[in-house]
Amino acid sequence: MSQFLDRKPSTVLLSASGLLILLLVLLFFLGVILRYLLKTSIGELQIVIRFSIAWIVFLGGGVAYLNQKHLSLDLFNLDRKTGNSLAAIVWYIRWFIILAILLILLYTGIIAYLDSLKRLEPINRKITQWYFYLPYPVGVVLLLASHVKHLLERYKKRRKEQEPQS
Repeated sequence: MSQFLDRKPSTVLLSASGLLILLLVLLFFLGVILRYLLKTSIGELQIVIRFSIAWIVFLGGGVAYLNQKHLSLDLFNLDRKTGNSLAAIVWYIRWFIILAILLILLYTGIIAYLDSLKRLEPINRKITQWYFYLPYPVGVVLLLASHVKHLLERYKKRRKEQEPQS
């Protein structure tokens, strides 16, 4: 187990997404068998299926961001078009804008999660909706960690470039 966790975080997240997709397929199959062959259904299956989709989306977004395969805008992408000093300033401005957006998302995600602890599922009044809202702050925390990691990598790269070569 420790060897699995020592791998890149994106591998762990991708594996978790794969397991959730497998669970989703099995639950769909079970739901179809129960509904059409046995003429009964389990309402909680729909809850778990709906919540699993949210987790898959947020974990997949974390994987895309960690591997820098996510969508990006060329609005602030002046690195190739301008000189080094202006490109560095634009990079840091872009970094702080993204950081501010992620912090706002984290704040709203935590509020939504705390609010979900009070709500009950319409199908089963005993189950709260925390499972559905938890991926939101968890996904943002993963994005924040990756965002800070990109800053540290850029800082290390700049320091290596500035070191005098002997």
